[in-house]
Amino acid sequence: MTVLSLSFFSESEQLPRILRACLSIPKKTLSLFRYQSITMAFLNGITVEVEIQAPLQKVWDYFSLPEHITMWCQASPEWHAPAAENDLRVNGSFKTTMAAKDGSMQFDFEGIYTEVEVGKLQHYTLGDGRKVEVTFASSDNGVRVREVFEPETQNPHDMQAAGWQAILQSFKNYVETH
Repeated sequence: MTVLSLSFFSESEQLPRILRACLSIPKKTLSLFRYQSITMAFLNGITVEVEIQAPLQKVWDYFSLPEHITMWCQASPEWHAPAAENDLRVNGSFKTTMAAKDGSMQFDFEGIYTEVEVGKLQHYTLGDGRKVEVTFASSDNGVRVREVFEPETQNPHDMQAAGWQAILQSFKNYVETH
């Protein structure tokens, strides 16, 4: 397995041209990761993460409770999550409806939990069989939330990472402002 970890500290810093060319990451995508770290583990999954300045219990609750999920689960301002259900236990299911605000498109993001440790981790399998691991860890600056997911085969890895990172950034923004 080849693992590449990239950290972006400002929009003005750029990866060396050769790295950017090898990874096919457009400059526009790089700006999404400001002050974030992203790790791409080729062949085994993609990892995105954020550091949230809030207590662990608040981060866990806002990530898990449907009334909060509907407030942050979108990759851009043009999208929203009009509905969410979450039975957070082993073999419990979840479903979040993600929709374009103009009504042109919507889909359900859903799966079944395979492992849950309150305040620490959520492992689940998506409807298409892909596996996802979400971990929560206390840090010096609050809580680090890390998601590792198996990529799907229809879209490039960098595009998938950008989408998941944008949603996680939306979560961070919501937690830190509410």
